[in-house]
Amino acid sequence: MGIGQKAEVRHMESRFSVGMVYGMLLSIPLWISAIGWFRLVAQGITMFLKLRFA
Repeated sequence: MGIGQKAEVRHMESRFSVGMVYGMLLSIPLWISAIGWFRLVAQGITMFLKLRFA
């Protein structure tokens, strides 16, 4: 295994970890918005049911 191949492997590993960190950071707002939407929908359903059976 030459010096060039070793450097290439190390580069791939670091790129993978950076990609994972980026993925986690990008998914945080996605999770927050998803939870927000679920709460909004649940609130809307409960209000609708309250109005319907009031």
